[in-house]
Amino acid sequence: MDRENQIGIIKFKIKNEKEYLKKLVKCKEKAKEEFKNCLVKEVILKMAKFESECSHVSDQYIRVKAIIEVACALDLISGIEFEELSSEVRNLVL
Repeated sequence: MDRENQIGIIKFKIKNEKEYLKKLVKCKEKAKEEFKNCLVKEVILKMAKFESECSHVSDQYIRVKAIIEVACALDLISGIEFEELSSEVRNLVL
């Protein structure tokens, strides 16, 4: 596989992983709203769902960050792209 194909594949992978992270963040926000608006008898269930969504977001953030770091280490993305992607992913989670 030539370098151009490697770069294309890693950028495609990063894009897909970021999109998945965005989806998980939306699920977390929805679970947070459900928890805030639930009845007292539903607190435990809603809190468990919210904590689960937070865990999924955290795991995906770590996965995306690792892919970005490896891509930079292998010179498949530039240092500038690394900084931009890292910032974008971090801002999604915060």
